[in-house]
Amino acid sequence: MRRSVIDLAEDAQVDVTGWRSVFRGGMAPQQRQTHQFHAAATAIRHFQPFMVPGYFQSAGYARGALLGFRLTDQVADIDQTVEARLERRNLLIERTEISYHLIVTELGLRALPAGATEQDRSESWTVMLDAAKLPHVTVQIIPADAPMEQLPICGWTTFDLPDGSVDPMIVQVETPAAMLTFSGPDVRPFELGWERMLASALSPEQSTKHLRRMLGRK
Repeated sequence: MRRSVIDLAEDAQVDVTGWRSVFRGGMAPQQRQTHQFHAAATAIRHFQPFMVPGYFQSAGYARGALLGFRLTDQVADIDQTVEARLERRNLLIERTEISYHLIVTELGLRALPAGATEQDRSESWTVMLDAAKLPHVTVQIIPADAPMEQLPICGWTTFDLPDGSVDPMIVQVETPAAMLTFSGPDVRPFELGWERMLASALSPEQSTKHLRRMLGRK
């Protein structure tokens, strides 16, 4: 499985996969394909400006967020898709050899998908707070009023690949129309963007305190 994912990354520097093609067999398989990228990586860096990241979403929050990607009014496998997204949390907890570094905006954390409740969102924040205690997980928040050298136009996930790969990393970006996968020199703008977002973010310790305040805890 790891070899096939690495081969995919090495085949093209920019791969465009339309959601109609991805979802032809349902939404759940696409979620589990993301698990394959997680398993193949040695480290993951994730910038998410628009929502609670999938690794931390509660069931209710995940359902609302995933329905926002639907291309038709009906999603036959939504229950299986939510289950597959929740499996991502287990991957994060169990695969301690893979470091995960998240930068998320406060505005993104406060986003509430249609159909989700404030309780669903609070549960997601709690999951993130608990995960931030793990030694291989780093969470940093960009406060709503923080000056930003570069305003976000998209979120992305960087997967660092094992030694010996033709490309040391790939970057995935979700758009309304397609999933974009970048490799080779095209990842450089994302590296620069990461450095700029990092400069605007609170430290991990400050981020934990900020998230506790959002939850109404001391």
